[in-house]
Amino acid sequence: MTTEETVSLAPTINLIAQLISPIVGILVAGAVGWLAMAWQKYTGIRLDQQALDRIEKAAATQAGVMVAKAADNLSNTTVTVKNPMVADAVRSIQSSEPKAIETLGVTPEWIAAKVAGEIGKLQSNSAPVPEPHPDLKNAAPIKVAS
Repeated sequence: MTTEETVSLAPTINLIAQLISPIVGILVAGAVGWLAMAWQKYTGIRLDQQALDRIEKAAATQAGVMVAKAADNLSNTTVTVKNPMVADAVRSIQSSEPKAIETLGVTPEWIAAKVAGEIGKLQSNSAPVPEPHPDLKNAAPIKVAS
């Protein structure tokens, strides 16, 4: 057999691949949609990335507000989900994002965990506020001549 007698299958395979690729894409997209509907039907939880992003952003904002209000940036404070400041943050998120909470079906405890986690992130990125030396706590301020 000589090389003039061989037939290349590359054009045929390329044609088949061009026909199959969109079909596979449509099937995968349909399967993902079907799985999301089945998940919601059996768990009652709707998968919605935008709602999750809104709650996570609100939790980060509330955590930032709490850290900014604290005199020591909360660097010397252990913040848990039971902390009253976290409870206030949860109430604020519940009032500002009711639709996102309803869409995801999340609990106040879940939101509190998000807020506490965001505070932990901020604490790990901030330097602790040093305590003044005991001898300088009640010292008179230094006056600078002008």
